[in-house]
Amino acid sequence: MYPNIEVLTTDRGKEALQIIEKKSKNLNPINLVVSDIKMPGISGIDLARKLIAEYPQISIMLMTAYDLSGIEEEAKHFGISKIIYKSIGFKKVVKEIHEWAQTKIN
Repeated sequence: MYPNIEVLTTDRGKEALQIIEKKSKNLNPINLVVSDIKMPGISGIDLARKLIAEYPQISIMLMTAYDLSGIEEEAKHFGISKIIYKSIGFKKVVKEIHEWAQTKIN
């Protein structure tokens, strides 16, 4: 569906930063980060703050099991592309990512 897509995974915010830094130095930048808000070490929110400051071209989607509906607008103003609620299910999460990709490709 999307040629030349590379999916990288980690469950650690610090490792995600290292991957993004390495890819950026190799002129193979990351376009989208989908992160859980709660992770060991660096939280998804802290990761998003660092990415927005250092790599503002990266789109960020944060996933959560918690109700953050009261701060969604603030999060978007801050630079978060989307907050995804885990309760919507895996297929809908994939749909959100697909919709993001469509806006970037078209």
